[in-house]
Amino acid sequence: MRKFAIISPENPQSSAVTPKENEERKKKFEKVNGPEGRRRGFRKMEGVYGGKENSYFIPHMSKSEALEIGKEYDQTSIIYGEVKTNENGEAYAEMTEIYSTEQFNEETGELEHGIGDLKGGTTTVFIDIPPTQDDLYSKTYGQKFGIPLPNYKDYTHLKNATWDDRNKGTLKQILPSGDIKKFDYGNQIDIEKIPEKDMKEMNFLTGELLRENKTAKYRRECRSQIDCILGEYII
Repeated sequence: MRKFAIISPENPQSSAVTPKENEERKKKFEKVNGPEGRRRGFRKMEGVYGGKENSYFIPHMSKSEALEIGKEYDQTSIIYGEVKTNENGEAYAEMTEIYSTEQFNEETGELEHGIGDLKGGTTTVFIDIPPTQDDLYSKTYGQKFGIPLPNYKDYTHLKNATWDDRNKGTLKQILPSGDIKKFDYGNQIDIEKIPEKDMKEMNFLTGELLRENKTAKYRRECRSQIDCILGEYII
């Protein structure tokens, strides 16, 4: 079975830094992880997630080594995957997003997430992105694609989509025909049914949203994870 990682050396701890610093971090990554370095080579990937971001696909990599690289470049998380084969002989990639550095609550100092903790659920597919889409994609060899991890609940609807009424939880998408397609997520959240563990997670994510200098991608991830948690308790 083939195991791989997708890692970016840019924007440590999801905090935006200068283009010059990102360029220096990228050059170091390529030198260390290239054929002449201590790693096993890589494939360059570029993408846009609220802003440009460069990342790298590294094949034949163990989870522990992938987490080591993520920690080395002070990344909040990495994507780790494994190519498997189903009963029909069809290959697919099973991927998870994993914390590669410890995450602490700034107010209490308590450890919220340890290295190796899952940041979201598991997904088994890459999805094709239209050539005209200019945000929320990765690209390699000219092919645009996305990784619809479960914590990005509304990922496939993000193109031309806006929140119609956040309180009612209705997402609408403008189709090429001009028609509006709505996705109803329910009208009310049963707060009393949310367990302490999920409330703690949402409080942590909310705190992350309020931190200064975070990237647009990271803030979007936090909001998506909050939406996923709330989605379990819609009446």
